[in-house]
Amino acid sequence: MMQYLINITAIWLLSLVAFDTVLRRETYHAYNRAYLLVTLLAGALIPLLPVHYTDIATTGPVLRKSLEQVTIAKTAVAEIAGAPRQDWTNWLVYIYAGGALIALAWLVADIAKLIHLHRLGKQTKHDGWKVIETGKEHAPFSFANMLYVKSIAAYSSEEWIMLSAHERRHTNLGHLADLLLMHAVRIVFWFHPLVYIYHRRLLMVHEYQADSLAATRPGEYGAFLIEQAMLNAAPAIAHSFNRSPIKNRILMLTRTSHSIASVKKLVVLPLLAVSVFYCTFVSYSQSSHKSTTVTFANSNTRNVTYSAALADPTIRTSKPGCSVTSCTMSFLPKGEYILGPFRCPGGKMHQRLVDYLRTYKGENIRIFIEDIMLDCNGKVDTSEMPLVRTLTEKL
Repeated sequence: MMQYLINITAIWLLSLVAFDTVLRRETYHAYNRAYLLVTLLAGALIPLLPVHYTDIATTGPVLRKSLEQVTIAKTAVAEIAGAPRQDWTNWLVYIYAGGALIALAWLVADIAKLIHLHRLGKQTKHDGWKVIETGKEHAPFSFANMLYVKSIAAYSSEEWIMLSAHERRHTNLGHLADLLLMHAVRIVFWFHPLVYIYHRRLLMVHEYQADSLAATRPGEYGAFLIEQAMLNAAPAIAHSFNRSPIKNRILMLTRTSHSIASVKKLVVLPLLAVSVFYCTFVSYSQSSHKSTTVTFANSNTRNVTYSAALADPTIRTSKPGCSVTSCTMSFLPKGEYILGPFRCPGGKMHQRLVDYLRTYKGENIRIFIEDIMLDCNGKVDTSEMPLVRTLTEKL
């Protein structure tokens, strides 16, 4: 989990730095909107992709270490299994769940506010809108096909045209879907500060897109924005007409990106793609070589070879003419309950153990190998001969 958080932070931070330095002041609003949405989702999803390791058993050395013989009685294993588990991870889960519930409650409160205004306001049809006249002092805002205003009479015909066109632009461009997505991400990643920066950047791009319709009359439109800036803002789930900073919106009305600036779009994507690949896959590759002690706790287990990254591991006996036909394995991560025993036909480590070790982030883990059965030239041998633990390293 820690590696995942490091990866998403690296991707999001790099993406936002690239956006602020290269794209933020350009008028490619549709491109900027797509950039923010794609990099936000990429940062959250790419680190979840499975990492495909390449077998280098024949081309690289396998990490080897001789482990001191450890004798552990089954009674000792039973005592360890009953040891209390550390519960600090449970507190982290409770804190995360509590934060997510608070973020969800905040969203529900905004929705409840909209419903309250909808029920108490005067509802009329006007210019294709379902207009809700609330009678309260607030900036106009829209949600889907509903336009919330203090009253229609509070605006001149020119102001209503600008207001209606602006909010219609939000609806036609599907900005509501972006808002719902952002609120879902904020609930899941409520603890991550970069998510809130993404949200603010995306909201401003939405306003730039909606304001662009008024570019032919920037003076009148700018004055109208300043007039509305003193009113109370809308609920976070809706688009508020007076979204700040007003100064940036007015400046963007008169700004035009030169054709040469379009080259920035071509430069930032490959740079970002390479960086995302590096941050995600290289960090996973490095984490696979972390220093984790793997102890095979069996009285007759010797000459153990191991790797922090496991793939198709098998157990082989050093007794000539013999092969392992079956055994049982249990494993004990530090500070946790013992897992198993798992039956391992053919001496192949149980897949659950392989998957666990690939993602194990602790300092050490102990593996117990018991009930070993050998096939010695067609004869069954249950004597626990010295074993050689063979693990194929994967990158």
